[in-house]
Amino acid sequence: MTSRYLCLALLPVCASAQEALRTSLASERIAEQRRLEFENQPYNLRWGDLKIGLSTSVSLEYNDNIRLSDAYQQSDEILRPQLHVNSIYPIGEANSLKFNSSVGYDAYFTHSEYNRLSIRPGSELEFDVFVRDFRINFHDRFSYSMDTGGIGAVSGVARYGGYRNTVGVSVARDFRDFVTQFGYDYDTFLSSEKYNSYLDRDTHNIIARAGLAVHPTATVGLEAGFSPTLYHQPLLNNSTSLSGGVYGEWRLSEHIRFQPRVGLSYYTFDSSPIFGSQPANTAYYFGLRWEHNISQTVSYSLDSGRDLRPGIWGSLSDLFHAGLNLSWRGIRNVTLTGGPLYEDGSEKFGYRDDQYTRIGFNVGASYQIMEKLTASLGYRFSIKDSSNYVWNYTQNVVTATVNYLF
Repeated sequence: MTSRYLCLALLPVCASAQEALRTSLASERIAEQRRLEFENQPYNLRWGDLKIGLSTSVSLEYNDNIRLSDAYQQSDEILRPQLHVNSIYPIGEANSLKFNSSVGYDAYFTHSEYNRLSIRPGSELEFDVFVRDFRINFHDRFSYSMDTGGIGAVSGVARYGGYRNTVGVSVARDFRDFVTQFGYDYDTFLSSEKYNSYLDRDTHNIIARAGLAVHPTATVGLEAGFSPTLYHQPLLNNSTSLSGGVYGEWRLSEHIRFQPRVGLSYYTFDSSPIFGSQPANTAYYFGLRWEHNISQTVSYSLDSGRDLRPGIWGSLSDLFHAGLNLSWRGIRNVTLTGGPLYEDGSEKFGYRDDQYTRIGFNVGASYQIMEKLTASLGYRFSIKDSSNYVWNYTQNVVTATVNYLF
């Protein structure tokens, strides 16, 4: 989730098949995109065809509830310096090798026991290869993050998260009006905290997709995913998910885009020495995304859906979510953003069944002081109501950031 709440998805994973690609682009369009991406890539270092963009940022955050608990509330100021690397190297006319990452450190002024290194989500090494009409994408996406505020099921702790690595390959081909796509990802999660090591797991994600252009502006298709999840410790139940459904993409105009998805997910569970056998679970999933560029200065997007994925307190998480993101650029060098968030989630088949609702909003403003220097200010509010009252909380976060492009 950008603004800490957005994510890219296809069929279910927090390691599930729902985190695969949403769209398949034609080889010619992707090749053109890669060429323009290379030409427009901002950079401050270059060796031959290799372009490297380096930037740094420093954030100062005030958080009035770092433990996400009204019963055990702690506040603190946090300093977050970061280094951002964005590089691209073209190989031939269409092939390209990319590396992007953001590495930083979170330093707590009062509770230094929570200090930590971080590698932000979105870090990746990616290699695109084009063989005739086939696009082959090799990727390794990695992060080391403990952003508790971005996960609605987390309460009562200031540190949650760890190392996540997703390595895989996808193959797509465009037969004019008919597009096919297949992919495999091997996803590993390793908790940063010993008390959460029961969540260490490996997931194999296999996805398939086929779409037909029924109109120059509309595509409909079928999607399917298969994802076994295996835990390193015998606490939560190992699971296997099978998902399948339909998806579409409709460009109503040059400025409006609509992407719906709907289908069924079927989960089965192995017996656990702690929790024993669990019943199979069948549920529908859906996703709706609407993007609208009203003008050159005003745009918004609506994103909602239902996702099933491995849980935090249990073997299965069921999450309904909806969010609105607004952007306004009506004043020179100034961008205003913001929007509300709603989540309704539940955790099943574990040591803590939980039903919760979380609502919130975020607002932000950025100002480009100079060509290479930008300053921003943001505010985020969240309130959670849980069936376990001790996990209820209200949180206010204010962040000031300065970003410099070398």
